[in-house]
Amino acid sequence: IYNKDGRCVADIPVEQMGIPEEVKEIIRMRLARLSDECDSVLTIASVLGRDFGIDALKRASDLPENRLLELLEEASLARLIRDVPGFVGQYTFSHALIHETLYEDLTTTRRVRLHGQALQYADNGGVKLAYEVLGRAGPYFIATGLTNCPAVRPRNWALTTQWDRIARFCRVILYDRRGVGFSEAPGTGYELTTSLGDLHSVLNAVDVGRAFIWGATDGGPLAIAYAASYPERVAGLILAGTTPRLWSSDD
Repeated sequence: IYNKDGRCVADIPVEQMGIPEEVKEIIRMRLARLSDECDSVLTIASVLGRDFGIDALKRASDLPENRLLELLEEASLARLIRDVPGFVGQYTFSHALIHETLYEDLTTTRRVRLHGQALQYADNGGVKLAYEVLGRAGPYFIATGLTNCPAVRPRNWALTTQWDRIARFCRVILYDRRGVGFSEAPGTGYELTTSLGDLHSVLNAVDVGRAFIWGATDGGPLAIAYAASYPERVAGLILAGTTPRLWSSDD
């Protein structure tokens, strides 16, 4: 933010500034020209991210693919979304402000519900683990921290924009650890060795050969242990604000 003399008086990240209400109203007027069903599909798509795929949209909307394609064509003709060249079934909002307006108009409860419907599930010994893949190209990147997961993303706009930015350059895998968010919560199996199996199951479900492992805060010990146990599956290890061991854990 600059004063009338051109001096910077405040440095605020763009994602924290919010959209002016006048801009939102212009976008809402464009959306109002769509059919109700098309508007509903775009609202669901906004929860998936600035970029979204038809497979996740189909899971979240519970609509047949042929009908979805018709509604996405309507939105495309209105210049609200566009195909991603070279990637079949991948779309992006034509402007970030369209995505943000749709997303911000949703209640947190509806965001979380729609987000949960779009998730996929890996299996480790009968325990279902919810995960999602953001981005369409580049190296795979999986986050292990408890807050870097699908359950938190629709509740926190800063995290949503963070992962959307990262997903422009790589394919981001986020998953809910057992007992968290949309994953199952069995009575046992929360030790580090079982968490290694859960992480391995998610990578297998996505069919990833090698991935970069992001270990933030509480996810650090898991990321380090996975790199030591499965070096052939780890392209690189990124640690942030963490420790090699949690003092509260025996292992």
